[in-house]
Amino acid sequence: MKKIKKRLFLFCIPIIIIILLGISTLLIKESESVNWREQTFFDENGVPFYDTYTKSGQYLGKQRNPIIIYRVANGFYNDFLKNNNETSKKIFLNNANWLKENTLKKENYSIFEYSYIHPGYYEIPNGWHDSLAQGRIINIMLKAHNLTNDTKYLTEAKLLLNGFFVDVSDGGLTYKTKENGFWYVHFAHKEGLKPRVVNGMMFTLLDIYSYYEYTNDPDAKFLFDQGIIALKNEIHYYDFFGYTYYDSLKGATSYDYHKIHVAKAKLLFDITNEKIFMEYHTKWKSCEETCHYILRHIASPLRDLEKFLA
Repeated sequence: MKKIKKRLFLFCIPIIIIILLGISTLLIKESESVNWREQTFFDENGVPFYDTYTKSGQYLGKQRNPIIIYRVANGFYNDFLKNNNETSKKIFLNNANWLKENTLKKENYSIFEYSYIHPGYYEIPNGWHDSLAQGRIINIMLKAHNLTNDTKYLTEAKLLLNGFFVDVSDGGLTYKTKENGFWYVHFAHKEGLKPRVVNGMMFTLLDIYSYYEYTNDPDAKFLFDQGIIALKNEIHYYDFFGYTYYDSLKGATSYDYHKIHVAKAKLLFDITNEKIFMEYHTKWKSCEETCHYILRHIASPLRDLEKFLA
């Protein structure tokens, strides 16, 4: 009798998890990547802008987004390295220069500020900042310096790094604590909801570490170490039975973002040798294909049914 109960219990566990995962994906607000609608265009210098809409469909105009500019610039950078294409080099530097020229210059740091409201559900007004974008811009500045040996790009990268020392309450990018490290905020503003988006934190840490490897700047090592302390303390909040949440508000993660969390946890382990990152990498990796199946065949039909009944 005990064996039968044990087998029944073990049989029920995955069913319960499947139901919970399906319901949570249905009911919890979806991640920001699902809500952003964008159509990208290019100006005469090859710098992208795009039609931007809020989740509710409000048109925000043609806007610049440094993360999209990073993707474009990085593509041309890689093409130049591979094919020695001078046109690709020129367009890369056009994008790098646009980023450099369009950061706000403060007394001892630079920061990119968005001039439009946040398009997602976080209710963030214009004037917000983004740690992920800050790190991506640093990445482009280092690549521009690598190509040209022009110190202006390295100077700008340092000013951007200094932005991570500024607390969100002071118009910066970071939730700073004395004991629990620094959390670098993907969508940072004094007002609106205050999500701690885990992929943004991971990308930021990796870009700060890349800056440290390139410059050997002790400030970068300090910022990286403080971020690792914060992520170690909070990474468990993003685990949902082996799947991942998008943010600290328990927003559901798309499959693509779940794979990002899996990959970045492994990269952080490789750098730090902190076991907790390998533990979550392994746990999340083991759920990767199973959870993808659940999302496609259980959660998605449930959302479709909800729309039909609405």
